[in-house]
Amino acid sequence: MTVALDHTIVHAKDNLASAQFLARILGLPAPEGPGHFTPVVTHNSVALDFMTVSHVSPQHYAFTVGSAEFDAAYERVRAQGVTIYAWPDRSGEGEMNHRGGQRGFYFDDPDRNLMELIEHPEDTMAPVEELIRSWIEAERNSDITTLDRLLTADFTGVGPLGYTLDRAQWLARYEGGLRMDTFDYIDYAVRVYRDAAVVIGTQVQTGSHQGNDVSGRFRVTLFATRDASSLLLAGCQISFMPPNQAGDIAAIGAQQ
Repeated sequence: MTVALDHTIVHAKDNLASAQFLARILGLPAPEGPGHFTPVVTHNSVALDFMTVSHVSPQHYAFTVGSAEFDAAYERVRAQGVTIYAWPDRSGEGEMNHRGGQRGFYFDDPDRNLMELIEHPEDTMAPVEELIRSWIEAERNSDITTLDRLLTADFTGVGPLGYTLDRAQWLARYEGGLRMDTFDYIDYAVRVYRDAAVVIGTQVQTGSHQGNDVSGRFRVTLFATRDASSLLLAGCQISFMPPNQAGDIAAIGAQQ
């Protein structure tokens, strides 16, 4: 059997009022009560059992939430006039922190229990990973229709020789004679900054352009930004790497 936290006790001067406050901020079902314990249950089934006591020694409780839930909770905090802090010592009043590229902030409940909200990394990484997969498949298959959907209106591509291509020119590469036999993007690292992401990785390809060999290994930086509904590529910068890519190209070719 795995080990998991089932519940914890939260001291309060008025357990129902404090439980309802937290549930309201987090967008969780309003607890019933009053009772000896008034529970607020999170989506991973951990219960915070609020208990009325005569003296509260404030504690710290942290919650990970998805990006949409984070935004909604922040708006509820603002609507209720609750002060937020960037750091656990209550410094950075009115500000958020961005540790690890993820947003977070602290606030006090009615009993000065310090509550922390942290934007969940997996929720912000998933759209980036999906964008990368879609881009790889589109480039690999010369899929101009999908590329057209993935690029921002002001997309700019920077080639390994320093030339730049706007969105229309980038999409026209395949109509202009570019052909990919194999294409992959490997060993990449992602940094997420709220509504933007920077991805640095290695592009390994075999192919030709108007009869010229364009096979190679390149360092490629992708720049992504969020529009109203999805994450899109805003830029791509390509740099040459030393010609030691033969093993990678052979491995990629064997997978096709």
